[in-house]
Amino acid sequence: MSDDTRKTMKATFKVGFWHVVGRAPALCTTPAATASSGFQVHRRAVTYCLEEAGRAPDLEIMGMCSKSGTSTAVGDRRQLGPQAYSSQLDKLFLRNTRHLRWFQNAALLELCQRLHDAEGIRENPGALNNVTKHRAKSTSLRIRGIRSTIVVLNIEDVAPTRDATGSCYCVETSLTTMHDLINRLRHVSGDDIMIVTPYNARVRLLGAM
Repeated sequence: MSDDTRKTMKATFKVGFWHVVGRAPALCTTPAATASSGFQVHRRAVTYCLEEAGRAPDLEIMGMCSKSGTSTAVGDRRQLGPQAYSSQLDKLFLRNTRHLRWFQNAALLELCQRLHDAEGIRENPGALNNVTKHRAKSTSLRIRGIRSTIVVLNIEDVAPTRDATGSCYCVETSLTTMHDLINRLRHVSGDDIMIVTPYNARVRLLGAM
């Protein structure tokens, strides 16, 4: 393959890739991907999910989430290394709380309780800084005219799973995420609905239920 052909293929793939990403109503990816210069999902998607969200400090998560209309951050407080985004002491899910979450949606809270058979999961309004929260939400509303909803799910006693790429995730949190995404997409207008997610097996499982 010549250099010109390789460059043409690369440019064509890039255009096609962003065309697909730009039309996807929901994207589920990792902080490592969203932080890369070539894949800034939070600027292109209305809904996005962050697995292993606990790797980022509060302010970083707020900054990313404030750019979207609806965002879901999913993480496990035990976050495995490497610690790419902040020190252990700054971890959102490494604080001295048994369950750290910030629910603004009562229906989603109930869904999480049922999926995990954990009626003890409750709202924790102090989990995130309220001043930062309101500042980010009001700024997003003034700039974009979109009211942001941020949901942080955290389940303490779940077994981490490592996929083929070496990324760690939790099956329970991915299931909760996909349930929530599919329920959200029921209210999205239009016939062409696409989910871009590393949880393809989970999507097939939910589709068969």
